[in-house]
Amino acid sequence: MTTQPTRVLSPKSGWATFQNSRAVTQFLLERCRGWHYMGPTSNTSIWEDPTGTDGTIYVAYDGDEIVELVIQLDGDVSDVASELERRFGLTEALSNVAG
Repeated sequence: MTTQPTRVLSPKSGWATFQNSRAVTQFLLERCRGWHYMGPTSNTSIWEDPTGTDGTIYVAYDGDEIVELVIQLDGDVSDVASELERRFGLTEALSNVAG
């Protein structure tokens, strides 16, 4: 099994001061419509690319505010990552996530 690249995205100034969490969530709901969605806890969302790739988007929340956004790149997920960067100014954050 091949491990796909993992990217942690965040605003340049961090999530604590980011004012567009709801807009990012709305974008994901619209852009990932038809994807396999899971909400394993009250403060997490996971979207899996339905094309059979290993692409996954993981979002953690504190209330309505995003505190972490991790993307395992593969398939259509790479396009979503690019759109998040362009639309919302998210960039790759330093992380200890293996990938």
